[in-house]
Amino acid sequence: MREWSFGNNGIATLNGQWEFYWDQLLNPDQIAALQDQERPRHWIDLPQAWNGQEVDGERISGMGVATFHLEVQLNPSSRVLAVELPMIRTAYRMWINGQFVAYGGRVGLDRDTSTPVNYPQLVLFPQAGADKLDIVIQVSNFDHRYGGIESELMLGEARQMVAFHDRLMGLDMLLVGSLLLMGFYNLGLFLIRMKEKSPLYLGLFCLLVGIHTMLVGEGAMFKLFPRLDWVTSMRLEYVCFYLSTAVALVFCYSLYRKETSRAIVQFTLYSCALFTAATLLAPPYVFTSMVMVYQWLNAAVCVCLIITLIRAFAAKREGARLILSGVIIYMIMAAIDAAEYDQWIGFGGISPVGLFCVIFMASFVISMKSVQAFASVETLSRELRDLNMRLEYRIKERTAELEQSNLTLARTNEDLARLETSRRHLLSNISHDLGTPMTLIQGYVEALIDRVVVGTEQQDKYLKLILSRILGLNRLITDLFQLSKLEARQIDFYMQELTIAQVITYFSERYVVEVHNAGLQFEFRSTSTNAPELPSRVLMIDVNRMDQVFTNLVHNAIKHTSTGGLIQMLLQENEHDLMLKIQDTGSGIEQDDLPYVFDRFYKKDKSRNSAAGGSGLGLAIAKEIVEFHGGSIWAESLPGQGAQICLMLPLREVDPASALSPDETY
Repeated sequence: MREWSFGNNGIATLNGQWEFYWDQLLNPDQIAALQDQERPRHWIDLPQAWNGQEVDGERISGMGVATFHLEVQLNPSSRVLAVELPMIRTAYRMWINGQFVAYGGRVGLDRDTSTPVNYPQLVLFPQAGADKLDIVIQVSNFDHRYGGIESELMLGEARQMVAFHDRLMGLDMLLVGSLLLMGFYNLGLFLIRMKEKSPLYLGLFCLLVGIHTMLVGEGAMFKLFPRLDWVTSMRLEYVCFYLSTAVALVFCYSLYRKETSRAIVQFTLYSCALFTAATLLAPPYVFTSMVMVYQWLNAAVCVCLIITLIRAFAAKREGARLILSGVIIYMIMAAIDAAEYDQWIGFGGISPVGLFCVIFMASFVISMKSVQAFASVETLSRELRDLNMRLEYRIKERTAELEQSNLTLARTNEDLARLETSRRHLLSNISHDLGTPMTLIQGYVEALIDRVVVGTEQQDKYLKLILSRILGLNRLITDLFQLSKLEARQIDFYMQELTIAQVITYFSERYVVEVHNAGLQFEFRSTSTNAPELPSRVLMIDVNRMDQVFTNLVHNAIKHTSTGGLIQMLLQENEHDLMLKIQDTGSGIEQDDLPYVFDRFYKKDKSRNSAAGGSGLGLAIAKEIVEFHGGSIWAESLPGQGAQICLMLPLREVDPASALSPDETY
């Protein structure tokens, strides 16, 4: 096997000729000493029982002891390997490269000194750089009619063999779990309606097959019950096999009495009782030899079952076709297992799958009968359920319509309330804040009409005052209407995504000229860590509206800052928000005024909202625009140390399809 790669070729089977030492229990040292001697050698092809092998001109029986020897050539490696040992009949010891690695039961020279076992085993061992595996297996059998190694030994890397072993065990447990589940399910059906016996027989059949499956294959029963001895397990395996045949025939009889021969049923029950008693009372080497006879009886019972099912199918009995197809599948797989058991073929162990098919079909038939028993009740229930569902659907439909109507009304009411609030504010402001300018204009005009003001120079002065008041009224009216529309959400905003770099580019130098023209200094500072070429987060804003906000704030700062002062625009970015600050070195705002600077027409002289020549609505408009963007705005100040207006705007993940590049214009 030097050319064999476990990674590429997979698991290897150690099939072929093994050196065979009959009636000898040799250890590795003794076999090594014999290798250089001139002697006749005996070979045996594995896997197979040693029954009937010819040694020194005589055919041997299944009872006795023997030693198996095989040398496997491998490429040197330090990997960990594993050997899957099958059910070796009936006790064994194993060495690899002179190291004792595994045993099953106790190997002895007679029945009194040996202890049988009957479960597979996975043996892990290090290759440790060796270029060959010298495998020695001692086997003794005095309890079963077949002796030796009847199934394949498999060799592979440890991880491969563990995965393979776990997969086989998982399949066994899946089959066992399905059988036991169906068994208890049918027993439950019987308890619900004890007059119907077929679920009882089917449930018992499922449990018997499930227990039998746990005792063969990967030996799941021995994993659950490690102290279960070999003799008890063999008795249980054979009893389950015998009883399952009888229970299957009785189940068929309970379904199709007219088509099943009562005499055959009774003969089968008596035969099963006889074989079961022999299994419980006789020693293993006796009852294991009897199974050959029962296999013929089991085949005859299967033929009778097929004849019964064919008759039931011809009579169009319920479920006969399904059960017949399942029995045919089982018979084929059982014949394969029987041939493998008697050493006629080299593969088997598939009869549990066939039995599962039979059980599934039979369970389906029982379920069909239960369904028909409650068909009328289900029909009435279905009609009532459909009626209720239609009624519920209509109710849900009407409820959805009402909810939609209520939602529409609520939105309309909210819009109307907002409009009404805006209207009342507008009327209140018009009556309150337009009164004083109009009174002044009226006085100026009356003075001109009554010739109180004479002289061209005085008249020009009064006309300029009137024009100034009219322009102020125009600005006030414009701001009032804009604020009212903002509050009523009747102004369209054209939102677009801007990266932090684009915000810096747009606003960093936009107000420099105006500030410098006022005799002040301007400074823009940013603490953003967002690289322009990698925009990870963006602002969703209306650029023109936000420019209106910053223009208002900058102009407000200019009015309250003395010549030579400093106005700063600060940008700070965190994980979720972008903060922008307009900071000046002017007179500042009194602490008592801070909560009210964003109110309409806040008239306290120290407030930023009533700057000379302004409408008193700039900060209120700025607040509405910022809040529309999902942000917030507030003022901070210490008297005599300047004021600071702060804006907090939310950031969002960038949308590459809609974000502008840093070089785009707005």
